[in-house]
Amino acid sequence: MTDVMLPIQSSDLSPTLTVALAITVTAVMLLGILGLGRMILPKSDLAASSLGLALQTGCGLAAMAFLIWGLGSLGFLNLVPAMILILALISISGLMSKFLRGISAVKHRPQPALNRFLWAVLIMIAGATMLSTLYPHRHGDPLYYHLSAAWIWSRTGSIQFIDWMPWYLQGGLAEYLYTGIAAGSKDRMVLLLAGQMLHATVGYAGSVALCMALARRMLSETSDPSRLDNKFSKKFENEFNEKFLPALALLAGIAMACFPSELFMLTHAKNDGFVLFFGLLAINLCLAREVVLRAMGYLACGVAVACKSTAIFFVIPFYAINLLTELQGPRSRQIWFAALGGIILASTILLRNYFYTGSPFFPAMTGIFPSPLIDTAIAKIVAGFTRVPGTAWEIFMTQGHRFLWAMPFFLFSIWGIVTGFRNSALRRIALIHLGSLAMYVGVSGQGNTARFLFVIFGTGAGLCVVGLADIMRRMAARKIKDKYLIAGIWAVVLITILPASNAEVPFIHLKTRVFDFMTSDGSALDWFTIRKPEIGMHRWINQNLKQESAPVKILSFYENENLFLEFPVSVPENEIRASAVKHAVNYEDAMLHACAGGFTHLLIGPEFQKDYIGLLTGDQRFHLDFPVIHEEAGYILRRASKC
Repeated sequence: MTDVMLPIQSSDLSPTLTVALAITVTAVMLLGILGLGRMILPKSDLAASSLGLALQTGCGLAAMAFLIWGLGSLGFLNLVPAMILILALISISGLMSKFLRGISAVKHRPQPALNRFLWAVLIMIAGATMLSTLYPHRHGDPLYYHLSAAWIWSRTGSIQFIDWMPWYLQGGLAEYLYTGIAAGSKDRMVLLLAGQMLHATVGYAGSVALCMALARRMLSETSDPSRLDNKFSKKFENEFNEKFLPALALLAGIAMACFPSELFMLTHAKNDGFVLFFGLLAINLCLAREVVLRAMGYLACGVAVACKSTAIFFVIPFYAINLLTELQGPRSRQIWFAALGGIILASTILLRNYFYTGSPFFPAMTGIFPSPLIDTAIAKIVAGFTRVPGTAWEIFMTQGHRFLWAMPFFLFSIWGIVTGFRNSALRRIALIHLGSLAMYVGVSGQGNTARFLFVIFGTGAGLCVVGLADIMRRMAARKIKDKYLIAGIWAVVLITILPASNAEVPFIHLKTRVFDFMTSDGSALDWFTIRKPEIGMHRWINQNLKQESAPVKILSFYENENLFLEFPVSVPENEIRASAVKHAVNYEDAMLHACAGGFTHLLIGPEFQKDYIGLLTGDQRFHLDFPVIHEEAGYILRRASKC
């Protein structure tokens, strides 16, 4: 795998045509996922509800990813193109006719003015965010391994370990879904945009819908008049529920749509959004009264871990609290079999990572599972119990993470937890919420990554509106007029969306990014090259190193965009021998480790030239044995001539 050579695929598509093809590929992929989900759950009683649709979507996502993984493992990805397979699934399931009939059967009821306002706010924020996926984002992870691995797998016809790109092992099912897109894409820019759209559609839009469904279910658990004092009559409760609970559920959706500064993770082709989707799906299912649905929550947890091992932060509290709850009632075989099934689903990824890296939670838990593929600097991120107070302060108070940590909304969440403890179902949600947060704060080491907390943002939004509903009920019981309650909701809306003003909810970027990209002259890759100068170096490498007699392997001193390179590229943080070059103190060490890794070239970014190889440039032998063969936009390509 190390010496795989792929044909050069330079993009000559216009940006507008690239966007059109990306939308088409994404739409076909989504329809196929839904079709497969409805084949698995053809007669679900929840089919007409948002939770039922999410359940079918989740089943389809998981089944499609495992299907692609199975085909790739057998080497059939090229022989059975993923797009043809998806179209066949659509035809078999009869999804299109069901979809059209479902649209025609929808009955629209007049919405109160407050709800119309909240719908407008939600659509505006979520719509602007979804439109931003039409712009090729610059984040390095999708270009380095999420999409690069998918592109290579779709061209080689088999999903296997890529030893020079081991960080793709952070993911799993999401990357296999991207492989299906790559198999139906002739152009890498189409893969990039389609991957962004798929991730945002499921991870962002789907999770906002699930958050609203969760809020409705949590609010319905608090509407029992028997738990309230005598001031709350049944008539009052029914009127309150009809007037305000739909608005509060919309408010939870708005809060979910206004992520903190790491919102961009959901508009990029990553895997955190799939973890968020399956995590919120599991939380919704655990509130169901039907045993079968509660059981499926454990399967959703297993799929979440199979998407990315950071789901463990949420899954462990979910398992512990819900299984303890199940022990208190009638025993159910479905629950225990499903819990075991979730562990088996998660173990597919954990065993894979242990086999290749020695660490099932790669790159985490390095103290327990040391791995030669994990750089010591990266290991500090998850070192464990090293700076709990500092991490807690960053999560709650720093500018970059202002979602539910905005103080007024955080207080509503605390009130929701307190009031929720009166109800057994809400007690579970509150404990899972707090348990997930405690786990993350405890093991986060010297790094703070908000996307690892995405699942509990949804539970937090639900707890916030539970607290707000309780406060509003108490105000109404004291004859506070509806107009003041409505004004209070409007105030909370403003408090909720204010944190988004400095986050990456991309209103101001729609013109400067999306519109300019789609209306620019030339090819999509040419446009991308102007905004990412290193792509020009990549183009030169693709055109000039193909004549090399020996296999090319490049050691790159910056987070490299492998998606646009035709040759194997390693970066220093990703393998121990490359890391040794970074820390080399003399010429002999540098030459030893570069040659031991089989590298033929060094690619050095401008920001790393002093930090990584500054000690070497003073040695004349380094310039002789690693001569410069090309410079462009501050990037230097050197040949390892003595290797």
